[in-house]
Amino acid sequence: MARFLRECRREAGLTLRQVQERTREVGEPIPSSTVCKIEQGKVEPGLVRVRALLDVYHRPLHEAANLLELEELVGPA
Repeated sequence: MARFLRECRREAGLTLRQVQERTREVGEPIPSSTVCKIEQGKVEPGLVRVRALLDVYHRPLHEAANLLELEELVGPA
């Protein structure tokens, strides 16, 4: 999940600071330091944060759900 979220942010062309600002705008503020830790796999994001991040990245929630199902079957990448 960490790698997926990092790639989504990069594809969206956003910095960690921009993600912090935009998550605040969607009503679920996530500090840039926390986004960094999520992307490094040091913090589990949880559903609320994943949803907020995917909203900011303009990605559908089912992409993360599909990844989680795959990780359950074969383990994390």
